[in-house]
Amino acid sequence: KSSRIKWVWSSKMNWPLNVDLRSPAASMLAASASLTSNNGPCTLFIARNAVAIPAALASQQLLIQTMRAASAAAFARQQFQVSLSMGAEMLTLAEAIGDEEGKADAHLRLGTAHARLFQVDAARGHYREAAQGYRLLGRRQGQGAVLINAGFLANWLGQYAEARSSFETAETIFRELEDVRGQAISALNLGMVAFYQGDHG
Repeated sequence: KSSRIKWVWSSKMNWPLNVDLRSPAASMLAASASLTSNNGPCTLFIARNAVAIPAALASQQLLIQTMRAASAAAFARQQFQVSLSMGAEMLTLAEAIGDEEGKADAHLRLGTAHARLFQVDAARGHYREAAQGYRLLGRRQGQGAVLINAGFLANWLGQYAEARSSFETAETIFRELEDVRGQAISALNLGMVAFYQGDHG
């Protein structure tokens, strides 16, 4: 059987990409995709395979977006090492083309993956880089996301004061942005901190 899969739909795209698993153009690209082959629909998780996206369809920014989606898909499946690899690939490309938002996003992805792998120092280092990048870009939504993830890590480590401060700051940001979902996540995590501190009222 041929290793060529005819069509791949990215979770963030509405149009197909032709993918050749034999090409070395983008090593370690992991993607969660709905595939249609000669045998009908199937689901394939592509991890650490050589995947190429034709230049006619993809720019470097698009490749970063694809890596972002792939890393998130791997993380959702608890494939944290794969998510980490994709985040590193994404960061390398973003740095090469000067994509500051892509760099901040990659640092956030790397931070969350390191945190789930219990690599605390690495996680915090990437969270700091992500926070700085979002701050310079004026991306308050990104800053809030970093605070939520950093707070979750602090809470897991039993550092409740730090966790509470992170969640409260995130809640303020999301309130100012009128982001109801962000406010709800912040409030939920503040409740979790209170519970672990023995405040069940």
